[in-house]
Parts: sequence; structure tokens; C-alpha cells
Amino acid sequence: MESSSPPKNTGKHWCDIVCGFYQEAPFSRVVSSPSEKLLFRCVCEAATLRPTLSILTSALSSIFPLFLPECYNNQGEWQYLKLLAIIQIRESISSNMAGKKVLIIYAHQEPKSFNGSLKNVAVEELSKQGCTVTVSDLYTMNFEPRATRNDITGALSNPEVFRYGIETYEAYKKKDLTSDILEEQKKVKEADLVIFQFPLYWFSVPAILKGWMDRVLCQGFAFDIPGFYDSGLLKGKLALLSLTTGGTAEMYTKAGVNGDFRYFLWPIQHGTLHFCGFKVLAPQISFGLDVSSEEERKVMLASWAQRLKSIWKEEPIHCTSPWYFQK
Repeated sequence: MESSSPPKNTGKHWCDIVCGFYQEAPFSRVVSSPSEKLLFRCVCEAATLRPTLSILTSALSSIFPLFLPECYNNQGEWQYLKLLAIIQIRESISSNMAGKKVLIIYAHQEPKSFNGSLKNVAVEELSKQGCTVTVSDLYTMNFEPRATRNDITGALSNPEVFRYGIETYEAYKKKDLTSDILEEQKKVKEADLVIFQFPLYWFSVPAILKGWMDRVLCQGFAFDIPGFYDSGLLKGKLALLSLTTGGTAEMYTKAGVNGDFRYFLWPIQHGTLHFCGFKVLAPQISFGLDVSSEEERKVMLASWAQRLKSIWKEEPIHCTSPWYFQK
């Protein structure tokens, strides 16, 4: 059986190596039919987009068995592996995973904090997958958390009695909201997945993040009446809470002093995110930071990174009362 060795690591981007596969004489003889040549041409063109290797792990593999007998018997294991990789690349590109957009709403004052590390892990891992990752660092942005009449740049519909919800609804329709709100709404609108990274404050989100939700997720943009929960205006998008607690996991059980952690998630995940139409993924909770060792923190970061590798395969939770109160 003829076989060839993998090419040495020359420091090139793997896409450059893939594009060179077709030029290798033994391998080019394997790919001889018009359909196979078309596949190769598509792959080489797709490789110019320079997607990352990690997307291969989630690639479809329904096509490669058709090529297995010919490639393995005639050219050896390495030639088969190369063809398998290229077909997986083609499937990955066609599924458009590399084009996903992620928005991280980050609410912590200290870049060197564990929340900062979790945010950095998400940016690094998702970027490796070819995703476009945008971070709204609320404290660095000095984001205004107060919902006031200053959020409306045009004339009020009722200057005598100010009602924030009504005024922002009318202002949204006329594009009369302040630029900071419009910029955040644009980020949300473009995102496939929104990750909220924050420490738990009083069984809820920090005030600056609550202000982001109050001001950005206004009627007309995130929901309408009707047009909420499964019909919310942000339907089709994914949302995920990644949060940290000072208390241990045992404290957040039904028998624990704080009660089941799902209880405090109800108003955030269901009352806010699901209300706006988001499909909510299971939360990522890093428990017990006040008592965690450095080694335990490393394990938490590794667990988060590992989960993100397959995040696009996850199914949303059933965001109804049984998930929160009957488990």
C-alpha cells in the first residue's frame, strides 16, 4: 500500500496547506472525476476565507464514506485523511458556522477579575471558530444605566406626564433614541448569540447591566404588544448567562441556604430574555469564587472553553416555569 507522510509544519496557515493539497501529484490522481474536481475548487476558494481548524470538529461527514474505499486502497491512509479533512472543511463552510456573530455584554469593573478571564476565554475560543466577536465592556464604556427622559432626543409625545416605556417606544419608531442605545441595539440585531458575563449581585445582575437591559431592550426593538415570549422581536437569537457567585454550589440548591439557583434565574432568563424572544441556553455558573483555589479556577475556565467548542450544537432550555420550579 502506498502512503505518504504529513507535510512538515512550515509555519504556514493551514488553509495554505489545504490549497496546496490539490497540487500534489499522487493526491490529484485520486481526485479525478468532474464532481470531485468541483469539490476541490470550492474548497480551495473557501480556504481563502481562512476559517479555523476547530470548525472541523462540528463538520458534517455524510459525504466522505463515498470516497473512502478508493482513497484508502489506492493512496494510503494519509491521502484519505487529507480528503476527509477537505470534505469536512467544505461542509463546515457551507453550514456557515464561521460566519456566526457573538456579542458579549461584560459587566465587571476589573479587567484582571475572574469575570474578565471568562470573557477573555470566550473571545479567544469563539474567535478560533471563525466567529466575529464584539464586546460591550459596560464599565469601560461608562455606560449610562439610568432610564431617563434624556434617552429621547426628539420631542416627547406627552411632555406633561413622562412615561418612559411609551416615550422610548415612540422614539424608537422615529429613531429619536440616544446614540449609545442605538449602537447597542445595532450590536444585538447583528448577533446570533448574546453572552452576558457578570458577577451575581443580590440574586440579580449588576446595576449597570440592569440599566443596559432597561434602556436597550425597549418596546419596538426587543418586543411589542403583541410580540413577546416565543413571538418576541429577537426570536431566532441565542442568549446565555455566564455568571459568578461568591457562594458555593451547595448553597444554591433547594436544600441550601440560598435556594435553588434556578429561582433567581427566572426573572432574568424568562422575564427578560425569553420575553424578548431569545432562545435561552443553559447558564454557565462559576460557583464559590470566594473560596476557590487557583487550581479550581483553572478548571472552571477550562470547562467554559470546552463548552464553547460545541456551543452551536446546544439546544435551548425549555424556558417555562417547570424548568425553574419543578426540578
